[in-house]
Amino acid sequence: MSGHDHHNPSTHVPHIMPLRMYFGVAFGLIFLTVITVWTAKFMPELIYEHTKMRITPGISIAIALFIAFLKASLVCLFFMHLFYDSALNRLTFVSGLFFLSLFFIFTLGDTMTRETKPFAGQTEYMPKEFKTLTGKPPKPYWVPAWNGFDDKGHKINAGGEEHKSSH
Repeated sequence: MSGHDHHNPSTHVPHIMPLRMYFGVAFGLIFLTVITVWTAKFMPELIYEHTKMRITPGISIAIALFIAFLKASLVCLFFMHLFYDSALNRLTFVSGLFFLSLFFIFTLGDTMTRETKPFAGQTEYMPKEFKTLTGKPPKPYWVPAWNGFDDKGHKINAGGEEHKSSH
């Protein structure tokens, strides 16, 4: 064993941090949560109003994942005390996340490149009632619109005219 024992009770110094720092991190987490909700609900509409460009779901997911990464970083650095810990512990934590991401990437790479229709070898021993489940899903049934809205979800004014939206 090495002579550098970081958890020896006689040399251990606790990471006592001011309460102000915990409240600051908590405020940061709440602020980033509000930003996440805002980007999901209002940002695509505002960007469309000003630039006439639509935000794709892929971009929205990337923005949400980036904000989630920032929130997880705050939790790990300050609540888990990795900011004040040794470099070896930080490296161990980050390498664990790296290898976890590799597992996800290889799994996604496998599932995203598969055929959508099963081939004969997959359905050969399948029960008859299961073979129909691998086809196209049934068409959804029609749900009537609420009072005051047309079939596309647009609000109808009192005079019977549709409200013109910016979409």
